[in-house]
Amino acid sequence: MATKKKATKKQKIEATKSDILGFRGGLPINLNREMKGGGILRDILSQHLKETLLTERDNDTKLRANIVKWQKQYKGIKPPKSFPWPECANVSVPVSRSRTDIAHVRLIESIFGRKKIVIVKAMKKEFIGIDKKIEDAFNHFLKYTIKLKENLNSPLLQCTKIGTGIVKIDHIEKKKPVYRYASPQEEAEPSIHKYNLAGTKNKAVKYIETLYRGPTIYPIDRSDFIISSDATSIDDAYLVGFRFNLRKPQIELKVRQGLYDEEQAKLITHPTEPSEGKKTRAELQGKELKKTEYEKPHEFCELWFDYDVDEDGEEDGIMVVFHEPSGTILRAIFNPIFKQFKPFQDFIFYPTEGAFDGEGICEILENLQVQVDTIVNQRLDRGTAINCPWYLVDEDSELAKRIGNRVKPGEIVPESGDLDKIVREMRFSDVYPSTFEEERRTVSYMDQAVGVTADVMGLPTSDRPVFRETMVHLGETYKKFNYGSENVRRKIIEFLYKLLEMFTQYQPSYTYYTEEGGVLEEKTVDFP
Repeated sequence: MATKKKATKKQKIEATKSDILGFRGGLPINLNREMKGGGILRDILSQHLKETLLTERDNDTKLRANIVKWQKQYKGIKPPKSFPWPECANVSVPVSRSRTDIAHVRLIESIFGRKKIVIVKAMKKEFIGIDKKIEDAFNHFLKYTIKLKENLNSPLLQCTKIGTGIVKIDHIEKKKPVYRYASPQEEAEPSIHKYNLAGTKNKAVKYIETLYRGPTIYPIDRSDFIISSDATSIDDAYLVGFRFNLRKPQIELKVRQGLYDEEQAKLITHPTEPSEGKKTRAELQGKELKKTEYEKPHEFCELWFDYDVDEDGEEDGIMVVFHEPSGTILRAIFNPIFKQFKPFQDFIFYPTEGAFDGEGICEILENLQVQVDTIVNQRLDRGTAINCPWYLVDEDSELAKRIGNRVKPGEIVPESGDLDKIVREMRFSDVYPSTFEEERRTVSYMDQAVGVTADVMGLPTSDRPVFRETMVHLGETYKKFNYGSENVRRKIIEFLYKLLEMFTQYQPSYTYYTEEGGVLEEKTVDFP
C-alpha cells in the first residue's frame, strides 16, 4: 500500500499563499551559543534589549506625547472647555493646518512635479550607453512598481507637520494563488494534490505564482519608530527599529514562512493594548478601538544594531525581532544588505542643532495657535453675552418659580405685581474693542515663523503690484521654502541610493513594459 510522504519544510514555505515581507534568506545567528563569559547568547541578548528599550521608551515619552498633541492641533481637536461658562466657544482656527498644507504641496510638487524623478549619468567609461537604460528602468520602478509618490506622501506630510518622517526599505515577495484545470501529466502524478470539480470528471490544481520579488518601501509613524536618544542620524545610531503589531494567525504564518522560530512563538501569549499613538490615529480617522479588537494583536519590535555575537572582537550588524513584554527573540539574522546600512530613511524639513528630530510647523506654531484660538473664542463668547443678556428675577416671585433658571425666547409667562421691581435685565456694553487687528498681528507672526507670506500663497500685496517688487518678494520669501525643500531633497537622494543598492542586490535584472506608438514593448535592463 502506497504511503503518503510528509511535505518538507521547503515545500511548506513555497506553498505559503501570503506575501512575504522581510529578508527570508538572511544568515541566521546561533542564539543557543554559549558565550565565553558564561551564559547563552539568547538570554544575554534578550536582557540587553529589554534594558535598552526600557531606557529609550522613557526618553521618548515626552516626544510621543507631543506628537499626539501636534496631530490634534493639525486636525483642530481641542480639549473640552467650561470657562467662562459651560458650552462656551471652543473653536480652532485652522492656521497650523493651512500653513502645513502650503509647505507640503509645494514640497511634493518640487519632487514629483516633473516627467522623471531621477536622472542617471555615467561617471565611468564602461557605463556609457547603459546609463540611459538604467534611468528609464529605475524611473519606471519608482513610479509603477513601488509607487514612490503614494508611499512617500505620509512621511513627507509628517515631516512638515511634526518635524520628522520615516520610511523603511524592505524586501518583499508578492504572490498570487492560481487555480486551473489539471494537465494529463499532473493528473497522473500522485504527489500533486487535485481538487474535484462538482458535476464533472475534470480535476483542478492550485499553485502559487510569484508576481514580484524585490525591494519595497512603506512609511513608519514617528511614534512607532525607535532610535537611540543620543543619536543625531540613523547611520550613527546604536539602535534603530520600529514597533509593529501582529495577530496570532499572522505570527503562525511567519512561522510557516520560515521567518520566526516556532518554539519561541509559542511563548507569546499576552496580547498588547494599543499605544497612545495608535489610539490617536484611530481617533483622528473617526474609528473606535473596542476592547475586543485590541486584545488580539501583539506588539513586536524589529531592531537593527551592532553587537559582537560571535565574540571575534568585531561588532556585527544584526537584525532582531523582539517581543518586549516576554523578552522573546523570534528571529535574529546578520544584516543581509551588502552595504551594511540600516534600511531606514528620515526626512527633515526644518532641522534642529545636535538632534535627530527636526521641528515641524505645528510645533513652531503651537503657542501662537493657542493665542489666535483664544482671541477668536473670546470674541464669540462676547457676542453670545451681548445677544443673550442675563435677567435678574426676584427669587420670591411667582415668575421665578415658573420659569426656573431659563427664559425661553417667545414664551409668555403671566405675572402680577410691579414687574419693574421683579425683573431686571443685566446688559453688557455693546461697545467692544476690536480684536481683529490683534488676530491679524498674531497670524502675521505665525506666517513669519514658517516663511508663509502673501507672495508665497499667490495673493497680491497691492491693487496694482509692481513686477519688480513682486519678484524681489518672491525671491526672498521662497528662500525659506527652498531651504526646507533642499533639506528633504538631500534626504531623498540618500534614500534613492539605498533603494538602488537594494534593487541591484536583490533584482539585478528588471523587466518592464512601455507604450511605443500605441503598442506595449517589453524592455529588460541588467544592472551592473
